Amino acid sequence: MLPALIASLVAATASASADPVLGNTAVEHGRDYNGDGIAEAFPFTSSSDGYTDQASVYVGGDSAATGLVVGLYADNGGAPGTLIAQAWLTSPVSHAWNNLPFPIAPVSAGTPYWLAILGTGGQLNFRDDATDGSCQSVTSDPTSVMPTSFTDSWWNTCNVSAYLSLQPTSDPPAPASVSAPTISGDFSYHGTGEGSYGGTITATVGAWASSTVTTTYSFEWQQCDASGANCTDVAPNGPIPNTYVITPSEVGSTLRVVVTAVSSSGTTTAYSNTSPVITAS
Repeated sequence: MLPALIASLVAATASASADPVLGNTAVEHGRDYNGDGIAEAFPFTSSSDGYTDQASVYVGGDSAATGLVVGLYADNGGAPGTLIAQAWLTSPVSHAWNNLPFPIAPVSAGTPYWLAILGTGGQLNFRDDATDGSCQSVTSDPTSVMPTSFTDSWWNTCNVSAYLSLQPTSDPPAPASVSAPTISGDFSYHGTGEGSYGGTITATVGAWASSTVTTTYSFEWQQCDASGANCTDVAPNGPIPNTYVITPSEVGSTLRVVVTAVSSSGTTTAYSNTSPVITAS
């Protein structure tokens, strides 16, 4: 018991944040759990305007979950409504606050939201607070990602030990890459001499979260060695399209794309995975 108590006290101290939050920064006394793939949503009302940028969840002792998902939902008549954003963490640690980057999403003071947690790969142990029924949480049917609806059971529990840190609206964060850019297409150079041609590959920007309405994206193609290292720019100066035609000099190497997102609040760069080794055919 003593090691668990010490761990809880240390975790509670570490949870304190000078930033405004949506949720509960205290380690509650109630010990709760959900089975693999069961999401549970808890109601909270935001005390301030801001942008989400980090999620924190206290994972209880002896938790068997190998993955942790955190979701933010709009309120729909006293129940979870539209899923606003979600984030994933692998190998959550028991007896501790677990922090994970969270997509940028605006929240408004005085507005109700639902904060949901989900364990994958095993039972998730967490902390919350029993109620007299005036405040309730709701669980979902088994899933591996945050569900589109919660239709399972209502519970007399609230105040899960979990929260989202908020950045003030006066200091909106720069765009954040949610999923990396991708490249696909024909990774070959065909033929020799007259009539030979390079395959065409296409890039996507990936997925981004931004605190501003207007975000612009630019592309830069890079040639890397066969192992995907030592990358250098290859595209010409000026506006660069999201398509690229392979040249003979790139046979035996790999390619990747660099996407830069620019908004009034900052600039962020993200990289695709490198392509397969370019072949000649």
